[in-house]
Amino acid sequence: MRKILPILVSVALLAMLAPATTMTPSRVGVSSALAQSTTLVDFNDLSPYNVPLDGEYPIGVIDWGIGAWYLSGPYGDFTDQSIGFNGPGPTSADFEFVTDLRLIGFQASNGSDIASTVSASCSGQTTVTQTVPGNSLVTFSTGWFDGCSPVTLSSTNGWDTNFDNLIVGDPETPPTPTPTPTETPTPTPDVATATPTPAPLCEIQVRINGGLPFWVTKPFAYCESG
Repeated sequence: MRKILPILVSVALLAMLAPATTMTPSRVGVSSALAQSTTLVDFNDLSPYNVPLDGEYPIGVIDWGIGAWYLSGPYGDFTDQSIGFNGPGPTSADFEFVTDLRLIGFQASNGSDIASTVSASCSGQTTVTQTVPGNSLVTFSTGWFDGCSPVTLSSTNGWDTNFDNLIVGDPETPPTPTPTPTETPTPTPDVATATPTPAPLCEIQVRINGGLPFWVTKPFAYCESG
């Protein structure tokens, strides 16, 4: 049996004893340059597991609502606790941030043999979608900068995909792209092609060895010097 669904036990009260933990970036690998004001939500300090996840956890961070989510023990590639949809029917569920926060990243583990399309969406943000192959774990990075709630996590194979290691943080101003300077081409001046001026000519009369005279064309300078 894939998951046990007890209906009498809830972790809502137990969550009150579970403060948010400070994220260690290398543990999740969503980003190598995360802001200092981030929180890693990994569900490992909740007990017991294999029960519905209701109410706030961590307190003051996320409200999971009532009856939508399920706290699971080790499953798929997750060796510790994670969450999934509460039952075999749903293919998506929402959660709300208690304050102005954003979802930075998370991990999804597909415990079935069939690939699943997993997405994270929130109003005003670009929906993040990726295929998680069967029996595989994929790390997601949302690229969201604004605080946004509620967040919807979806999986086409329903509760066969679990979620863990949610990274949440304060809104951030997106980086301003550095404009690339555009080189202005230097105009090439128009160079007129000079038309050569023909040298002035003159004609002189020449007589060779007392013969008949004849005319010869010579440059004008030769005529002046003659």
